[in-house]
Amino acid sequence: AIDPECGTEQDLRDFVAAAHKLHLKVMLDIVYYHTAPDNIMMQKDPAFFVKTEDGKIARGFWPQPLPDFSKPEVRKYLADSLVHWSRDFGIDGFRCDVGGGIPESFWVDARKELDKVNPEIVLLSESDRPDDQLEAFDINYNFNYYLALRSVLRDGSPALAVRKSWESMHATMPKGARLLHFSDNHDWPRAVMLFGEKGAMAASVLNFTLDGIPFIYNGQEVDDPTATAWRKLAPIRWTDPGNPADRESIEGTLSMYKKLFAMRSSEPALTSGSVNWIGNDQPDSVLSFLRKLGNTEILCIINLSNRNVHVTIDLPVMDYYAVQNLLSPGKTWFSLYSGRVSADLTAFGYIVSKKIPLSPLER
Repeated sequence: AIDPECGTEQDLRDFVAAAHKLHLKVMLDIVYYHTAPDNIMMQKDPAFFVKTEDGKIARGFWPQPLPDFSKPEVRKYLADSLVHWSRDFGIDGFRCDVGGGIPESFWVDARKELDKVNPEIVLLSESDRPDDQLEAFDINYNFNYYLALRSVLRDGSPALAVRKSWESMHATMPKGARLLHFSDNHDWPRAVMLFGEKGAMAASVLNFTLDGIPFIYNGQEVDDPTATAWRKLAPIRWTDPGNPADRESIEGTLSMYKKLFAMRSSEPALTSGSVNWIGNDQPDSVLSFLRKLGNTEILCIINLSNRNVHVTIDLPVMDYYAVQNLLSPGKTWFSLYSGRVSADLTAFGYIVSKKIPLSPLER
């Protein structure tokens, strides 16, 4: 059922229709690992829940009742709920809270039922369980990546920790698995508060240039530092009222996110290309890599420290002496004298540029 505070069933249908006209998908956040003590399943049949040895309703990691997934009737009830939202409201997918806390077999069976309604349905698991994308899910969260990124930006760990986390996840997850890259989340303080404005933006530039799927959280695109409040309605504060960020910050951040989205949508190398990590002489501060697809190469050099750095990249400068900037006007020209690509980066600065192909000789 829809909470009256959020609107009516027709409001939801109208919202989905408007989103579809804008070529947007609508996903619902579902929580099946546990339930509220007064939820409709409890009223329907308390036998739906896991019991303690003395027959009382058991509580899970969070102190809430646990649906008993060993019972076929529980699985059917919950899978039917997913089908209902997809079939009757046109919902395009589901973010599955604590997806890894529920038996994989349930999600596989639910996927089969959803595919009968819409084979393009999207399932996002709030876990990084390697088996998720074998048969059930399309996307996983990537918590190890976030924790590594946070340790660098907040705690001063070497930037190389992010690369090691990326390499570990790619070795663990199935080949071709889709992973979210995020720096803001409802479970932690806002990125702009943890990392500062420049640090938060450097993290987003990294998220949008790596493989996987960049994820931004409600209000992140306007530098809203308001603490997350997932227990109540929390609209995006697009303007000054209610948003502690100043007008210049709001407009500048929103403009930058529009550039990031435009860049990613216009450059197939960022969505389908390989990631080639490139060594550099400032591994405590700087990440450097190429995104490659066919003859296209995009060079990414990102300073994750709050210090100005001069960095030299393990790339021959004569092959990359001038690159076309993708997030700012003009080109970046590298000095030829060192023999390798080198650059001066401000604190949390970055270069995201496209290699310029050689021009033919004109006679």
